[in-house]
Amino acid sequence: MEIITPYLVYLGIGAVAGLVAGVFGLGGGAVVVPVLIFAFQWQGMAPEVPI
Repeated sequence: MEIITPYLVYLGIGAVAGLVAGVFGLGGGAVVVPVLIFAFQWQGMAPEVPI
């Protein structure tokens, strides 16, 4: 179950980014990049690595 958790997080991030991009007309990168940085830190990655 632990292996599938990151994939579900990424799937949720993509779904929310697509919804926000479609409804509000914001670029997907404006939503995805900050959320992915948070997700990478949640997984234990150093903050400097994804940036």
